[in-house]
Formats: sequence, C-alpha cells, structure tokens
Amino acid sequence: MSIKEEIKSRLMRINAFNLIKDIYIIKLLLNYFSLLKNVRVRRKINRLEKKLGRNSEIFYWKKAEIVKLSLYTFCKVRALNILKIFRELNGEINLSLGEKVIEIGTGPVGGVLDFISAEERWGIEPIYSEYIKNKILIIRESTAEHNVNVPLNNFNSAFAINSIDHGDNIKLCLININRVLKNNGLLFLHVHCRKLEQTNILHKQNLDINELKVCILKSGFEIVRYNFYEEDPISSTYNTFIGILKKF
Repeated sequence: MSIKEEIKSRLMRINAFNLIKDIYIIKLLLNYFSLLKNVRVRRKINRLEKKLGRNSEIFYWKKAEIVKLSLYTFCKVRALNILKIFRELNGEINLSLGEKVIEIGTGPVGGVLDFISAEERWGIEPIYSEYIKNKILIIRESTAEHNVNVPLNNFNSAFAINSIDHGDNIKLCLININRVLKNNGLLFLHVHCRKLEQTNILHKQNLDINELKVCILKSGFEIVRYNFYEEDPISSTYNTFIGILKKF
C-alpha cells in the first residue's frame, strides 16, 4: 500500500470513529432531554392530581391534553372503534340511526357525533360548564348541559358511551334516555359493569351483567343484540356491556 493510500485509509478510520462518537453523544443528549421532559410532565400531572383528584372527570381530560399528541385524534380513534363494534353488532339486521340522533355524555370532543350521518345531532354533556371553567379544549359545543331542554319522544337513536355509569343511578339515566326517544327508538349503549372494589368517587355504581339486564328491562328497553367483554375493547380493564337496545 502506498503512503497516499495509507493516509487515506487512516483518515477514513478517524472519520468513522468521530461519526460514531458524534452519534453516541447525540443519542445521550436526546435521552437526557426526553427524560427531562418526562420529569416535567410527571410533575405537572402530579400537581393536577393533587388539585383535582385522581378520579375526577376534569383530571382525566386535563391529563389527556398533556400526554396525548392530539386530544381530537385520541377521541376520534376511540369513537371509530366503538362505531365499528356497533356496526358488527348491527350486522345483517341493519338497523338505521334515523334522522335525529342524540348522544349522552359527549365529553369536550364530541363522542361519535362527528362520525355518523344524521340530519339532526344533539350532544348532552352534564359537566360542559366545568370543561370551560377548567379551560379544557372544546372541539364540539354541547347542545344542552342537562336534559331539561331536550324534547321528549323526539329522537330516532341515542348513544351513551362510557357515560351513564358515571352518574348516581344507571336505571334513572336509562329512563331519561327512553323518554327522549321515539317509539321503537334505538339506544347504542356502552357501560362498565364494575365490581364493588372498582368503584370510586366518579364511578359509584357496582353491578353485574344480570343486574344491568334487569335495569334495562325496567327502563322500557329490550336488548336487540349485545356483547359482554371481560375487558373493555376500547379503553379499560373493566367488564363491559356493549349493546343495541330498542324502546318498547
């Protein structure tokens, strides 16, 4: 090997070594900044948890705003997943939503309303004013905050997704939904069946699948079709009922 080739070979080895060293340093810096960001996020979440309470609805959404790249995308994916499950349940019976649809407990983003077709879409969010008060991003405004302004016997279909088990009385919630639906109106229901040890300040009700079926029947609904899951297929580890009900 000539002197020129020897020098060239050594320079290439030096450059390769420097490149590897630079890459290693960059990775260390990226890991450091990522760790620093995670520590800041954790501290921010801890402050919110101390202020709002771990099981509060507002804390859930404030935390989601921090940890999710896009709150809208997060909720959109969840909404499309639940609609897919309802479509599979509907299957060959092919029940129609109708022209007037209402959703109970839309959250700040709007639940499934942006992803269904209907001439009239109502969203009811009982703590809508709390979202505004706590400066949570509002993507879809609530049509009404309480059901006092909702016309009776008016809607063809209703959605209640992970919402009625947040109240104090599931049966009363089902009765109120029944009142705003037309005869033979449909309720697309997603509800957790929590055990006693899984209840908290936000989810106060514990019931099993058989108790839920009794509540449904006594509230004026028949079950058209349903699935019962050991774990919620869209959001959590709780026993979950997902079904299509019809007002009778």
